[in-house]
Amino acid sequence: MATEARPRSNRLLMVLGIIVAVVAFLIVFLLYGTKGGGGGTSGQTTSVVVAAVDIPVGTQISEQLVTTVSVSAATAPADAFSAVNCPKDQPSCTNAAVGQFAAVALPKNTILSQSNVVSSVSKLPPVKKPYLDIPTGDVAVSVPAGGELQAVGGWIQPGDRVDVIATGLPGEKSGVWKTVFENLIIQRVGPVGSANTQGLSSSYILYVPLAQAEEVTYFFANSTYKMALKSPTDYKPDDALTPGTTAGVDQNAFNAKYGVPK
Repeated sequence: MATEARPRSNRLLMVLGIIVAVVAFLIVFLLYGTKGGGGGTSGQTTSVVVAAVDIPVGTQISEQLVTTVSVSAATAPADAFSAVNCPKDQPSCTNAAVGQFAAVALPKNTILSQSNVVSSVSKLPPVKKPYLDIPTGDVAVSVPAGGELQAVGGWIQPGDRVDVIATGLPGEKSGVWKTVFENLIIQRVGPVGSANTQGLSSSYILYVPLAQAEEVTYFFANSTYKMALKSPTDYKPDDALTPGTTAGVDQNAFNAKYGVPK
């Protein structure tokens, strides 16, 4: 019997060793395995400058427009500004937002960084002007609007149709007034900076095929003209610039119709 007890003792020691090893492994895992491998920054925060209000593009940053907040260091842009103003002992620091210019529109709470502000006005991106929605196949051409007597007192506005009466064209019989164009559609009133509404203006913009652009350019450069504003009730969906169909009026026709004595 004494010779059989020794193997049982060995097996018991082996089981105890395995249990000790498992317990040791669990202790090590619990102590170190749950801390993760994120470099210890997951809980860290950093101070960044954000827009306190909506800041339009091109605006110079001032103290009233920004503030500082704390955000996760892992999510903050690497080039974010961390201070509103430079410290007095570092007047030329590079991490302060005041004095910069908004390169894009900055909605409230936007983090200011080197990617959305610039240091001077000269570095601002050029402002894109509104574009003309010119139909395919047409070109935009400007024609002179004339003064109050030519432009119906300034009542012409975008979308209006006008007929154009003229005299004095090269080769035309002297004293004749003739409707040269019908359905001149006014697309825009004035230059790009204007309000594009009713009122006296220096020019009107038309959308026409290139050949008609040549014709209206020749006409306005060589005639004395008046514009006749059409009623909106007479507009048609297929209105287009066409030659006038009236015979026109000269001295003889006018005198005969109205009985002007010779």
